[in-house]
Amino acid sequence: MKKEFLVNISILLGLNLVIKPFYVFGLERGVHDQLGNESFELYLSLFSIAVIFQIINDLGIQSYTSKRLSEAPELIQSLFSNFLGFKLVLGLLYFLLLFAASVFLGYDRSSQMLLYGLGIVHFLSGILQYLRANLAGIGRYRIDSLLSAVDRSILIVILSIILFGQWDINFDLSWFIRAQILSMAVSVVIGFLLLRPYLKEVVWTLNRSVFVKQVKESLPYAVAVFLMALYSRMDQVMLERMLTGSGEGGVYGMSYRLLDVLNMIGFLFAGLLLPMFAKMNSEGSDVKGLIALSGKILFGGTIVLAFSVSAVSFDLLDFMYPSLAISSINVEVTQYLMGSLVMMSGGYIFGTYLVATGRLKRLNLLFVASLVLNFTLNLFWIREYGAAGAAKATLITQSLVFLVEFIWVSTLRLIDHKDLTLRVLFLVLLMSFLILGDPLTYMNQFMIKLSIYIFIGLAGGFVFGLFPLNEFLKILKSKEKH
Repeated sequence: MKKEFLVNISILLGLNLVIKPFYVFGLERGVHDQLGNESFELYLSLFSIAVIFQIINDLGIQSYTSKRLSEAPELIQSLFSNFLGFKLVLGLLYFLLLFAASVFLGYDRSSQMLLYGLGIVHFLSGILQYLRANLAGIGRYRIDSLLSAVDRSILIVILSIILFGQWDINFDLSWFIRAQILSMAVSVVIGFLLLRPYLKEVVWTLNRSVFVKQVKESLPYAVAVFLMALYSRMDQVMLERMLTGSGEGGVYGMSYRLLDVLNMIGFLFAGLLLPMFAKMNSEGSDVKGLIALSGKILFGGTIVLAFSVSAVSFDLLDFMYPSLAISSINVEVTQYLMGSLVMMSGGYIFGTYLVATGRLKRLNLLFVASLVLNFTLNLFWIREYGAAGAAKATLITQSLVFLVEFIWVSTLRLIDHKDLTLRVLFLVLLMSFLILGDPLTYMNQFMIKLSIYIFIGLAGGFVFGLFPLNEFLKILKSKEKH
């Protein structure tokens, strides 16, 4: 399984590290810069609401399907037929909930229409993720990996035509959302065509008893996803609602975009590891090697990127947003969020294993505690510190979640926690001395400076055994098929 993991994570990262950064730093950043902080603050708040309630559109079906099919691939026909029809029903409930939320939060008619547009985007995204869960569940990891970048690739083409073509239009948030709807719709069609050969027939059934039974089984996954979405996304909504018109949500969004891009790496790891962990667990296979390997790679990579980006954050943001004023607050927000990136990467390994093995009751209690903590910290700190307060609350919350998950997996004796901690600590010390000492302080080209920091960090990671090249080569040369 380690070979399959290395091959597929290489495909995932290779595709997404080219496509998503190009979209986020190129096109989405350009939209933010063109529309300004206040307008994009509204978009980010509405987007967060759509993400938070996305669980109603899924109810844990995606995670359940991926895990269940990994254990019994022959169930694909019955699971697909039973769940597809109900996803349409759940989609209707999702839109009703978005309407209720928009009224409760006091959005005007135009903002509500934007929210419904984003609702369509996330409804289609849920269908696409469900199709991908089926592919990953039956072991078609490489098709799933290729499909992961389709929607962003299509969106890049559509936005490029709209923004740079000779079109006489007044580009605003509505056009931005329409482009996302079109790209996601095309991606769903492609995803269905890729899954179709593995289905005997496509039948939509609404067997209530079957649905209730399967939802009961998948509900703990739904609760976990919902709680994580809440404590990860509520800060953007609270900023926009508590400090309306201040632009603080836009300031936060400028740095959050960096976190969003870099966090993609951990998200891809989790999506690939979930069915693998579930399959290995059902077969009684030893997961220690896969946990250790994925943990070393993800920790090493995110630590290097987090420190390097923090070191050049002012120049990087100034480059990304030439029309917007960059201040020390932007730098502070970025540094807190880069710290969160490292903590979140741990959750993508250890939390994913706990989900794959069904340890959800205690995990959900942890998420509830994290939600209460995050809400309380934001409630006090946003009014006093604005975007910096929200970023600090995010770091503290993500740190709590990671530490509990790490201790939990360590008590299961699934990882040599002392060995991993020492390796990570050595790399953290190296990057800290490098950044604080700032030997490149007089270098004006921040991209070169960033590249040097990343190169030195990666070299340190190899030295400290976080990127075990010999082990990589040995695994890739092996005859392992699973």
